[in-house]
Amino acid sequence: MLSIIDDGISAHLRLLDLEATKLTQLQSFKAELFKALSHPSRIRILELLREGERGVHQLQLELGAEGSTVSQQLAILRMKNLVTHAGQATPSTTD
Repeated sequence: MLSIIDDGISAHLRLLDLEATKLTQLQSFKAELFKALSHPSRIRILELLREGERGVHQLQLELGAEGSTVSQQLAILRMKNLVTHAGQATPSTTD
């Protein structure tokens, strides 16, 4: 009977390890998301894109920023899969 209890404990410990791993992965995901949102321009870009698709030039005008700055911020958002190209150089948010 002790082997059954030991098996039950082992299975429970394996489940706890799996849950801890998933929790760690979730925490890492959240940390990366918060990093992506850590710049005011990136937050503003996402707000603008939630209203509808915009070209880089239009984002540049609305943000009052240079094209290279907008492109850098968009690249970070793209790397985190928060923004995608909906068409020819027109960024949009992912659902």
